[in-house]
Amino acid sequence: MMVALRWEWRQNKSRRCRTHRGFTLIELLVVIAILTAILFPVFAKAREKARMSSCANNLKQLGTATLQYVQDYDEKYPAGWTDPQGNLARGWTAQQQITPYLNNLQVYKCPSDPDPPACSYLWNSDGLGWRSMAIVDQPELRCMFIDGATTRNGGNAGNWESPLNATAGYGLQADYTLAGGWQRVVSDGSPGWDPNLPRHMGQNANICYADGHVKVSPPLKQGDRNGFVTAFPYTTFNVSDQPGWNWW
Repeated sequence: MMVALRWEWRQNKSRRCRTHRGFTLIELLVVIAILTAILFPVFAKAREKARMSSCANNLKQLGTATLQYVQDYDEKYPAGWTDPQGNLARGWTAQQQITPYLNNLQVYKCPSDPDPPACSYLWNSDGLGWRSMAIVDQPELRCMFIDGATTRNGGNAGNWESPLNATAGYGLQADYTLAGGWQRVVSDGSPGWDPNLPRHMGQNANICYADGHVKVSPPLKQGDRNGFVTAFPYTTFNVSDQPGWNWW
């Protein structure tokens, strides 16, 4: 009796072992595909977060360089465009004017910007250009640089904006200013405007303020002018000597 029971137990054990087979190749591939579909957006978001952080660091360096420039030039912010006859030694654009205070030109390029122009950041020329620090009240609320692109600089940059063009200040001697409106930050989706805006995760822009600190914008939406104005009130770009100034 004991021998028969032992034999039956061994048979049952052997049968159980045979039913515990491993995954087939197809099953493994299906599992991998499912995991990839789940994790890929997570990894993509993490990569964009890293690029956004690098972009913020670029803007921080631009802000620091601008404040150093201000100290050397009678506490005045650089102009958006300078007179090519009278101020050629200072360069044409704000970006060129602060370049001597930077270690390299790569800080002008946001890692999330796929477009060819040399600069990814727009200068608040109408708000700060050639104005004294003394009249810029609450500099912690006034835009200095912001993620964006001009219509001319969108995805169709010419040789003038190329970072390889030494004659054009390695691409910096071009229109990289906010003077043009909200479309330069969030685009309006129409032909001629950069389709890659807002630049970060399709809903954010980094902004450097006049005191040098950097902050990410509230969520923005392409083509949403009202949302832009809500996120960045008129006073973000205005200073005290510009009553009624409204370009956006």
